[in-house]
Amino acid sequence: MKFLKRIKLPNINAVLYKDMQQRTKRSGLMIEVFLVNMLLTLIALILLVSMGASAAMYSPINYDIFPTFFVVLSFLEFGFVVIVTPSVSAGCITMEREKQTFDVLLSTALTTRQIVWGKFWSAILQVLLLIFSAFPTYALVLMYGGVSFIQAFGVLATLLLITIYAAALGIFWSSVSKKSMVSSVMTYVFLLILIFGTISFVATVKGIAAVINEAMLETTGHTSFFKGDIFFFVLYLNPLCTIFDSISHLTGTSIFTSLPGMAGIGKNVTDFESSNILLMLWTPISLTVQMLVSWWLLESASKAIDPLRKKADKHARKRQRQQKTA
Repeated sequence: MKFLKRIKLPNINAVLYKDMQQRTKRSGLMIEVFLVNMLLTLIALILLVSMGASAAMYSPINYDIFPTFFVVLSFLEFGFVVIVTPSVSAGCITMEREKQTFDVLLSTALTTRQIVWGKFWSAILQVLLLIFSAFPTYALVLMYGGVSFIQAFGVLATLLLITIYAAALGIFWSSVSKKSMVSSVMTYVFLLILIFGTISFVATVKGIAAVINEAMLETTGHTSFFKGDIFFFVLYLNPLCTIFDSISHLTGTSIFTSLPGMAGIGKNVTDFESSNILLMLWTPISLTVQMLVSWWLLESASKAIDPLRKKADKHARKRQRQQKTA
């Protein structure tokens, strides 16, 4: 007992500790986990029943269906992450404002950075429970073969990093908004922009470049140097492209093209070769970009809730107006 008393536990962020105590007592968390796993289990049961019916008719079982089953589960998990993470993170700070406890939180010894990171990790841990609770369903694929543990772990790790990306976006809008509804709406809007807006932007740029090149070819006989291929890398910010490339390379499946991942899509829509290092290493590069954006969002959030910084900025703007009028 004396030995145990001497063990020093690591210091836990007070905001994280408080939030996790409150979140684990709520029934909503368990309901979310139950509903998600019920849906995944239902899909798994449909697969197993169909395989049992196939075997009952004396036909060989097609084990190639399990990698497809794994891909479907992974995209479903991605959808759950995109839907649940903003709802968890976007109200972290605005709820404190609405409950009128935010000023009390700022009056503690915690810095604004510690407050933001505590709120961030409390949201991450809640979504992590949702992700890893679905691992028993993934175990069905591992049990029957077709997908290895390394492949399943790689997809789950990618989902974890995408969760960090989405949670950082929610924390940022929660720090700059005064109402939870506003922060939630803005988080979902920007996630939709990142997922579908970037794809539309690349398609628009490529369309404009094609029109310009066609017009140049008709008038001068030469095409323009502008092809818009460089804008294809805007999709590094797109989490859907990241999970698509990760699943394609880990499972070796080609979903839309003959080549797996974004390398196949990049070869079809740009002049880049499929062996281009920026296409081949799409998942690590895009995850690095998204983690850097996440860090910038969290740092911006810590500055946004700093009352001293706001006061200094207010005085600076006032001095600038006085200098202009003088």
